[in-house]
Amino acid sequence: MKEDLITARLDKKHPFTFEVFEKLDSTNSWLHRSAKKGAVEWTVAVAEEQTAGRGRYQRRWESKPGLGLWFSVLLKPSIVPVRVNLINFLCAFSLATYLEKEIEKRTSEKRSIHLKWPNDVIINSKKVCGILLQADCLADKVDFIVLGVGLNCNHNLTDFGEEIQKKATSLRIETGVEWEREQLLTGFLINFYQNYVKYLPENLRQILRLYSQKILNLGRKITVSQNANVFEGVFEGLTDEGYLILNQKGNRKIISTGEVSLIG
Repeated sequence: MKEDLITARLDKKHPFTFEVFEKLDSTNSWLHRSAKKGAVEWTVAVAEEQTAGRGRYQRRWESKPGLGLWFSVLLKPSIVPVRVNLINFLCAFSLATYLEKEIEKRTSEKRSIHLKWPNDVIINSKKVCGILLQADCLADKVDFIVLGVGLNCNHNLTDFGEEIQKKATSLRIETGVEWEREQLLTGFLINFYQNYVKYLPENLRQILRLYSQKILNLGRKITVSQNANVFEGVFEGLTDEGYLILNQKGNRKIISTGEVSLIG
């Protein structure tokens, strides 16, 4: 990743401060440490390679050099802690809509990109991107949020470990073309920033509406796994906080986090 190629694609008035690394333990970890030291909002940490990249539940995220886009963004929204899931949703929606436009531009084909609650971006039933949100809160307000994004760009199938080849995909696998990662980064950031200033903090309900347009498995029978617990029911919708509503034979169960799987 080259910082000059990143900044060359941005207007001089852009709000972003870039920190670009050849190798880093984790962009989320680095940016979290920097936020504690007073880093400004819209600082973006980008790494060519992560040695300790991770997803939810401390799962390892493969971050090989030259293939993907691994970055984190520092945000300081004026929202209460219970609404932080909506930032995750807005990020996922912004990325999905941006990628749909870019894929059509590059291939002349319309591709639908979907969102799997709570943090996955899906193409052709496979995961192309994961999002990891970390929030630091003070009493009833958010101090800052570190939003990490791992986007599989130029992977071939054999670049993934055998255990995830059936679940993972990349833009290259899906489109047959190679992608310039600096362009993807700046294009997404512009789209996300425009949506961010449009919907926060006054129009949070609109974020739920936008996210719901692309969400997978709505109205279908699913299981939600939370460590050793597994809950089964119909995915009824989302609460105002972005929690999943599971209808279990007429009883509604509210789930704040978990791993969703479709039944059947």
